[in-house]
Amino acid sequence: MPKGTAQLLADYIGHLLEERGIAEYWDTLRRTLLARDQAVVVLLDGLDEVDVARRRAVVEAVDDFARTHPHNRYLVTCRVYAYLSERA
Repeated sequence: MPKGTAQLLADYIGHLLEERGIAEYWDTLRRTLLARDQAVVVLLDGLDEVDVARRRAVVEAVDDFARTHPHNRYLVTCRVYAYLSERA
């Protein structure tokens, strides 16, 4: 499994928007994520539902994404064991 990166999560967000027929919002969201005078609340739900084999890469991607865009706010929901066990 490849290492999780901020770009991996960004690509996945772009893919989800495209899949739902709203890809045109990705450029606006990306600019807002990068803007220092604005903030985005990023909600990521159900980390414990990610396949166990991919979970570490997802945790790494979330952590890297938050470090890359530190002025935004993040809410990750999951059963605690799933997130903490992958950070150890």
